[in-house]
Amino acid sequence: MLPKMEEAEAAGCFFRADTLDELADKLGFTGEAKDTFLATVERYNELYDVQEDTDFGKPAYRLSAIRKAPFYGCWLGASLLTTEQGIAINEKGQALDTNNQPMPGLYVTGDMSGSFFANNYPCLMAGVAMGRTMTFAIKAIKQMAGLEEA
Repeated sequence: MLPKMEEAEAAGCFFRADTLDELADKLGFTGEAKDTFLATVERYNELYDVQEDTDFGKPAYRLSAIRKAPFYGCWLGASLLTTEQGIAINEKGQALDTNNQPMPGLYVTGDMSGSFFANNYPCLMAGVAMGRTMTFAIKAIKQMAGLEEA
């Protein structure tokens, strides 16, 4: 294990276990919460086995089995900046359905839209997320107000 991981484990911010049951305990799960944690991992492994995420649509190449020890866990606060996939949108910011057709009245903006940050979140490009968010928000508002063709 890397030195920083060892430091985090010693500080109680990071957990390592030989079984998922042990990891659940170290993460503080008990009762129904522990059962849900273990069932969620089991379900995820089922999706990995068939190489299709029918629950959330995660691409098969991003699936990984959670079976080989050691297992690692930690609690994260508000540090997640974006999603990898996001909701598919068209050039007008309209959410697209499973047939890539606009969903009437549904617009998506921000980091969550269009898989814009699917491969990288450019931390050193100040304003890129906010600029894109504002642009698509203004476009959506104009369309909803009838000022721009939907």
